[in-house]
Amino acid sequence: MTVKKAVFGFLLAVAVAVTVCEVHHVALHDATAPIAYGCPKVDSAYQAARDKAFPHSSERVLGGCGVRAAKTATIPVCPQCDAAKADWLKRHPGTVDASL
Repeated sequence: MTVKKAVFGFLLAVAVAVTVCEVHHVALHDATAPIAYGCPKVDSAYQAARDKAFPHSSERVLGGCGVRAAKTATIPVCPQCDAAKADWLKRHPGTVDASL
């Protein structure tokens, strides 16, 4: 999460480490995720559900258009978000998600 605050007319961005899932209120653990370069397609209904119900599920990391040397990144993951995502995907077959 990035918090932005205007200070004396300047925009200051401060990175805040998230350690607890704001949806499920459980501790997050670090996981290794692949970085996807380019412009992968993600279903808008999936994205809306992810934002609300499983924001810290295991996902690939979107690396942008320029391919770089990095192949993986460390992300914070909530096991209950992973379970909620699996349940949502079962109820919405054929959805294009951002799974690992």
